[in-house]
Amino acid sequence: MNNQAGPSSRQVLQDIAIEFSGCREGGIRRYTERARSMAISGIGMGLSRKSVASAAGISMTSLSHWVAVASRPKAKELKLVIPEAVAMREASPVRDLISIRLASGVEIDFPRSELSLEFLETLSRIGGR
Repeated sequence: MNNQAGPSSRQVLQDIAIEFSGCREGGIRRYTERARSMAISGIGMGLSRKSVASAAGISMTSLSHWVAVASRPKAKELKLVIPEAVAMREASPVRDLISIRLASGVEIDFPRSELSLEFLETLSRIGGR
């Protein structure tokens, strides 16, 4: 049996309050990625949005926006494109190439015979950023 308990809700809220107060020093409100991540993690731990927003000293709107952005898929849409020039070449070995265009505009010509689910999943994870 594991006797180590995770941090209490009170401790998590206190840590969030300390992190966010450090972001407001000097009158500038620039919330760090760490501060935002702590707030989002607090929600993920089951703390109410209201208690996290209050501890952080931020609006519910800001917190809801951060949670929504964090929950979006990181990968962008992947499209397989067969250029017309390649599709028109019946007897050419080039016909076995597939062009993969990432959302960033990067295009990769890849042999159709080498295409695998693992490769496509990897491309989806990086998402063209």
